[in-house]
Amino acid sequence: MRNNSFSDAKEASKYLQFLDNIIIFTHERPDGDAIGSVFALQKALKISGKLIDVYFSESLPIRYSTMTNENTYISKRRENHDYSVCISLDCGNFERLETFDKGKPLNIPILNIDHHKDNTLFGTHNFIDSKACATAEIIFDMLLFIGKEKITSDIATCLLIGILLDTGGLRFDNTNATVLRKVATYRLRR
Repeated sequence: MRNNSFSDAKEASKYLQFLDNIIIFTHERPDGDAIGSVFALQKALKISGKLIDVYFSESLPIRYSTMTNENTYISKRRENHDYSVCISLDCGNFERLETFDKGKPLNIPILNIDHHKDNTLFGTHNFIDSKACATAEIIFDMLLFIGKEKITSDIATCLLIGILLDTGGLRFDNTNATVLRKVATYRLRR
């Protein structure tokens, strides 16, 4: 398969709107950016009427309970259910991607969305923005093109958690004026 890379959030969000029957995966031992990005995207796509599952192999830490409950993700493959596409969030290479059968090919298209400079472009389609402070910032940008009304206060909270945890509470070098404006936008939605 040939890897196609999107040049900006608008292009990637247009592609995303055509997807349905989706499974979202992220990296093993997910951090706040991974978890926040996953749940923000899941919530937004559900508002759009998409069929979507999120997979985590283990229970998530209690500190993320504001984003999740026992019905928001699966920990094993649904019986007799085949997905049309996989979205990989915040994962730099396929070997780290936590899937049903880790390390085995998925045999479905992969949309790879990430902010890590060393991403190996393992997706069928890739949107990598290494200038973004977190994958949550990329999801925010994509959701703006899908429709600002899709960013509910629940979604904003998920995105904010992702950004805050990947920027060390807006203290790390990856924090800039653009990120601060986006965080201010999240705050207004609460």
